[in-house]
Amino acid sequence: MPLTNRQYRDRPFVGWLKESEPVLRKKWTGPTSVPIPPNIPEIIKDLSKRSRLPEKRPLVLAEAERLLINLEHYAEATGDADFFVRSACNLGKQILPWAPDHALAWSRDALRWSPNNSYAWDLRGRALNRIGHPDIAQAVYWEAVRRLPDNAVLRNQLARLLLDQGREAEAEALFREAHARDPGDAVARNELARLLTRTGHEGEAKDLLRRTLKDLPDNPISPYLLAQYLIALGRREAAAAVHAHYVRTFGEDEWSTVLRRLLDAGTAGIAEVQQYLADHDLYPEPDMEPVESDAGATEWEAIREEGARGTPHPEPGMYPFGSDIETAEYAAVREQDAHDALYPESDTRPAESDPETTKRAAALEGEKRGPRCPGPAPGGSGTGDADLSLGTPVRGVSGAPGPDRLYPPDALRL
Repeated sequence: MPLTNRQYRDRPFVGWLKESEPVLRKKWTGPTSVPIPPNIPEIIKDLSKRSRLPEKRPLVLAEAERLLINLEHYAEATGDADFFVRSACNLGKQILPWAPDHALAWSRDALRWSPNNSYAWDLRGRALNRIGHPDIAQAVYWEAVRRLPDNAVLRNQLARLLLDQGREAEAEALFREAHARDPGDAVARNELARLLTRTGHEGEAKDLLRRTLKDLPDNPISPYLLAQYLIALGRREAAAAVHAHYVRTFGEDEWSTVLRRLLDAGTAGIAEVQQYLADHDLYPEPDMEPVESDAGATEWEAIREEGARGTPHPEPGMYPFGSDIETAEYAAVREQDAHDALYPESDTRPAESDPETTKRAAALEGEKRGPRCPGPAPGGSGTGDADLSLGTPVRGVSGAPGPDRLYPPDALRL
């Protein structure tokens, strides 16, 4: 509603607003119309498909950036940030293995528009862990849990991060809390059972999985895990019965084939499952070569971590966006500030930031993306796994499992 409306025009705050915001001094001409692509899900799907080819990734990254610029411009003009937030999260998860710095920047932008979006918090934590800041990633997840205490996914992700650091007792407490707050979350149950097995509490793990079979009969992971545990314990007949239950309930698929192979392998199958269940990191991020722009930004962060000063001089054409290296610097400064705020050191004065870093961060506040692009990316048509008709973003498509893969690759992902 315009400030010239009768109910506002005589109020004192109108004058104050116009003094502080020069743009409000202009005559209001109605809401701004900003066009956005009508087929955003298809655009993201196409970008996701092309990103599987390493030689296409720099172009995909540029098109994704332009799409997000357009969608954020739409959000600024209309106040509707839903398209931008979902697209940023979906695209961020697609590029995370080979462009984590960009994924981090997009997650921060999404949280600026939607501070309590669990997908954006998860992407931010995973990106920080990916670029080598597990301590700050942990602080991010704790803040996310504080904001969204009943969200089991965030507690599960934080517990996995703690497991990577060998902090099993804390991870177990988080899995139990996630299960208590959301008994219908199969991930918390299955992860807790797997951790109990590894820490020598096989009986409790089996009881938990059998209860899960009754409570969540449509969840295929519980019988799959239970069969694995029984194989690891050498109880082949009981494992075969659970395998038969799996086939009756869910049919023959790639995971029933894995169980059959392990049952037929005898002692070799037992050893394989035991080794698998002892693995702390069942959900590693795919090992992919970063694109040049993101690799350069990550290298620059590494230089700063070692205490070197100054800005590396990239080769001409290395960075597709003029502000790529500044974006990485800006993100690193802001993430460290967030960590320090959550975990202040006692009796310690915060170190003064590098003057050049401070100068860049100040200049980039609100300007991380560079100039606005009025239209969508040319030639872009497709959208990775975003389905804007659904209430939540859709995960990325994983490749078919190899013969030695024991766990559904995305079954326990966000």
